[in-house]
Amino acid sequence: MKRSLSCLLIVVLLVAESAMGVNADQAVYVGGTANLKQGTKGILDAANEKIIKFDVWETPYDRITALDYGQHVGRHWGYAVLGLYGVLPILLAKKRHHFLTVEYSDDAGKTQAAIFEVGKESIRSVLKVLEVRSGKKVQYEDKEAEKTGNK
Repeated sequence: MKRSLSCLLIVVLLVAESAMGVNADQAVYVGGTANLKQGTKGILDAANEKIIKFDVWETPYDRITALDYGQHVGRHWGYAVLGLYGVLPILLAKKRHHFLTVEYSDDAGKTQAAIFEVGKESIRSVLKVLEVRSGKKVQYEDKEAEKTGNK
């Protein structure tokens, strides 16, 4: 009985933990002045030659005034079953969070900003496409972010 409860608890904790993060090919709207709900998940789509899109937000590349990229390193927690002792949280590995800030002008010419956490599988390509199509250089938060963005 205790063993099955421990296994169930592990499954619930792992599912809850995976639901909180951003998938490798997705993005999450973290904040800013864009008309989006914080925590909205989707694809940051830079495939169009004229505009970048995310959920209901979009802006033309020629209205982008600045691009910033930074990282935050967090720890990933796992859970271990210890027989009669139950479940014990353990520290596993570092996880990098990739943040992109897109500063742009809206239809009225007012400066706006949208901040996204971008998945590790798409951050490099999104940065490169934004640089090429907007004509703006990405400003890196530090040397480590620059190294990741330019790999």
